[in-house]
Amino acid sequence: MYRKLDNDTWEEYLNKFNSIKDTITVKDFCAENNLNKSQFINNFIDYVEREIKDALPRSPLGKALDYAKKHLPGLKNVLFRWFFGS
Repeated sequence: MYRKLDNDTWEEYLNKFNSIKDTITVKDFCAENNLNKSQFINNFIDYVEREIKDALPRSPLGKALDYAKKHLPGLKNVLFRWFFGS
């Protein structure tokens, strides 16, 4: 089971990753920050579900969140395989 991160902590991780994403993989970032696969994926899902409520449906963010939400089951499998190679 994964330990759910509170919203502020998750936002800090996202901001930290965005600032260095060109120099590190998600897998290595998670290892360095003691995050496991389930934490990363499940917190991403929680983020999508939380943010979609406030996003304008026709905005680029709203469209991206809607797409992600519709495809979460398959997206979860793709993220596991693509980002973590397993």
